[in-house]
Amino acid sequence: MKRRMLVIILCIFMICNTLAVYADEGEMGPFGGITEGTNLPTMMEYNFTTNSTSTTKAIPFNEYKEIIFIGGTPVEVSGTMKLTKGDSKVRTSQNGTYTEKYLISAKSKDGTVLLNRTLDLIVSYENNGTVIKRDGKKSKWEETITVNGITYTLNQLESNFYKTSTENIKPGVSYYQTTTTYVAIYYNGTNKLEVKGDGEVYGYKQPWSKLETQKLTLHINNQESTKPWQMTVVVKPTLNAEKSIYFQKTSPSAISFDGTYNQRLEREATIKYEIQTDHPNLDEDLLVGGISNKPLSPIESLGVIPAGLDFLIGHWAEGDVRQLYSLGIMTETPSRNMLYQLTTRGEFVKQLCLGLKIDVDAYDDLKGTKPQIFRDVDYKNPYYKYVMAAYQTGISVGVGKENKFGVDNPITRQEAFALLVRTIGLERLGIGSAPRTPFIDDSKIDSWARKEIAAAYMLNIVAGNEKNELKPKANIGKMETAAIINRMLRYLRSDIATDYINME
Repeated sequence: MKRRMLVIILCIFMICNTLAVYADEGEMGPFGGITEGTNLPTMMEYNFTTNSTSTTKAIPFNEYKEIIFIGGTPVEVSGTMKLTKGDSKVRTSQNGTYTEKYLISAKSKDGTVLLNRTLDLIVSYENNGTVIKRDGKKSKWEETITVNGITYTLNQLESNFYKTSTENIKPGVSYYQTTTTYVAIYYNGTNKLEVKGDGEVYGYKQPWSKLETQKLTLHINNQESTKPWQMTVVVKPTLNAEKSIYFQKTSPSAISFDGTYNQRLEREATIKYEIQTDHPNLDEDLLVGGISNKPLSPIESLGVIPAGLDFLIGHWAEGDVRQLYSLGIMTETPSRNMLYQLTTRGEFVKQLCLGLKIDVDAYDDLKGTKPQIFRDVDYKNPYYKYVMAAYQTGISVGVGKENKFGVDNPITRQEAFALLVRTIGLERLGIGSAPRTPFIDDSKIDSWARKEIAAAYMLNIVAGNEKNELKPKANIGKMETAAIINRMLRYLRSDIATDYINME
């Protein structure tokens, strides 16, 4: 019995890790620089490749930028950064170690400032399936910085670097926080220069956008015997990647479709800095500044919108429905009856899984007897893999006490909003054990859905009608479902970044 339970636990762990979306922490490096970052997957890449984000191979970033302060004035350098994270085994094991390497080479435009840096970290990790804890410490750090002919060489024995991070894996989004601290001791002959760095990094990744933002405080102490000086600088780099969507109408009249939705894969990296101490070499206009890098944005067509949607012309949800069909989130054959049909719990969970690219195909690959959690959803049910993924990731635990999912039951508004917020993992924003909402029928919200609906309201994903009613127990039609899902996608494309970019 114990052996069987162990096998079941390991299988659940492996399935959870298969379904997980992992973050791209470290794409900018830990020293206040920026890169162009890796791009978000296209729709075709999602459809024809695995969901793996293994980073066992080196990733070269050819547009690395950093601002060097140790010469007393801020100087921009540009070059390359190669990142190697041998963390592929984190996806399949509960603990272990791997090596993380940064190789950076950059110089100023006029060639007077040169940077060469190699940092190797030994990272220990623990993975319980939903939270990954990592602790990294320096194993090798070699660095030289040349400023106007003066070379500062890092003393590896006197220098040290540590970082610790927590990644919280939610069904559709992965969030992370990293703290770094280091002391870098440089020598120029007998002259000593010390840099202490303390950094906070926050970020997330999901199919529609990803972001990493850092706040790095540098304390520079130049102990030259003739002209010693000190400087404190706050550096704020941000890397933001998102998918924007727009409709491109066809020009010729003799063509079989009137247009397509296209996605633009946009990225932008910026550095902002503020020097918080006086220094005799600094003009006032150098105390605050920044740089940016915006690579070319690839564009992908989402394909032809299916025929049979003419009944939507002029309907308030026309744009939402057309976009979801283009994205492959709505898949049923279009029919005028959709205007009057209710959305079932199975249909809603399927759209959530497709919208957040949750890897439900893991349940197609199970060998032997496929597990059945709910009495009304066996492996022959067309919603089986979506329901299993929803259960396994904590999106839904079913209805009532009869061990049923209610797969064919019409979904209510409070159920839909609760499932949606759990999918993106932000239910904690519904602060308090019994949070209140501003809707006039707030008292009709069931206790189990209160936190999620309060969070959805804070995120502007849920809104009341013209009477400010939520109608939490009303069923949802297919047109309203399309609007709700598309509202979530708009939030995930751009609105989610606001709080991170404005981080103090």
